[in-house]
Amino acid sequence: MYKKVFMRDYKSGGNSPKAVDCFLRYGFLSEKLISEDMARDLLTIDRSSSGGECAVYDIKEWLTLIYEGEKEPSKSEFDEDYAEHLREMVKTNQITKEEQKQLEHDQEAKFDYELQNMFKSNHRLLFSQPSAFVPFLFTDVCVNALSTSFLSPDKLNLTVQKLRQIDFSVFYREGIYGEGQFAKEYIQEEVYPDIILMPCYGNKGQMWQELSGRRKNTPARFLLPVFMESDLESEVVKLMGRFRWELCRTMQGAAWNNIQVKSLTSEYSDFLQFYRKNRDLSDDKKQKLKMQIQKCRNNTRDVFVVDYEKWVKHESKGGLLLNKPVREIMATYCPFREEIRQKVSEQPMFQAAMAKYVREKTKKVKEYDLKFRVWEKDGVEIPPEIVETRRFYTDF
Repeated sequence: MYKKVFMRDYKSGGNSPKAVDCFLRYGFLSEKLISEDMARDLLTIDRSSSGGECAVYDIKEWLTLIYEGEKEPSKSEFDEDYAEHLREMVKTNQITKEEQKQLEHDQEAKFDYELQNMFKSNHRLLFSQPSAFVPFLFTDVCVNALSTSFLSPDKLNLTVQKLRQIDFSVFYREGIYGEGQFAKEYIQEEVYPDIILMPCYGNKGQMWQELSGRRKNTPARFLLPVFMESDLESEVVKLMGRFRWELCRTMQGAAWNNIQVKSLTSEYSDFLQFYRKNRDLSDDKKQKLKMQIQKCRNNTRDVFVVDYEKWVKHESKGGLLLNKPVREIMATYCPFREEIRQKVSEQPMFQAAMAKYVREKTKKVKEYDLKFRVWEKDGVEIPPEIVETRRFYTDF
């Protein structure tokens, strides 16, 4: 039904009635299913945006980009992208290689893949009550007014920026600059995610992809309900925790849990594996950690997300909720902004935890100071990517 309505609306040039637009963007089906107040809110929703780092799309806008070839389809729930899906169909003799080549450029087939995989599965997952999923708006499911629960692009970007004021490096990842005499220069790139709003009333988000392509500097894809019941700031913190874990795991590849290759995932995984023998943990803290692991069903990423929440929400304000080893890992790989570091470092426990990060940062600053002096002396034009990388180490 959604596909038929979308295609008819698209071919009409977007000149469909307001009710059709509300169906495509918000899941509105009938005025008999919602109250007068809800109907009024739907008609007066302000979707305008003053701009922001994160690109925010409602599902109609997103599927239009897929159909027009501006964006590639997302992965399926089995972590299979469109190209991998076609290769698998060739292997299982469902299509020929000639058909594969045709489908690689078939925009309607890509649209169908997005609709059947990303949209269909997440529409249910993001709904307030997944076990009683209803794919359209109705009065009983909406606890708060639609006008207050609507996630506008400005509201989302403001919430993301609040988190970045604490965890400044959340969207940074390491890459290699590859031009001229700077061909092997490591750089820090900040890549903001795409945020897609699903047409439902829900209470949680989904970190669907840490990358949107094979290149490691492509944006992540986060999914949120267009009408949010729960606290947005708390949900964004959880999304960023999952994103940090999955991005590090992807960037590290097969070495993601190899303690010989130091990273967020390898050090945290090693800590969880051997916490019972850790002398920095009291018996009481070991018992609390055991309960946390059980509550997260032995999922290492979920255990990390719980600690990441404590780090951002409480430890950034000077609260001591984490144990010593976890605080040191967080301080090294998820550092606070400089002004927060200076404030919490008044406590000896934070000062000790941040010692490793401070050493590495000081080393990098000296390294770039030396490089820049040489380049400036030789009159070399320094690329903005490398200037930004130096600023990453000096200003934050």
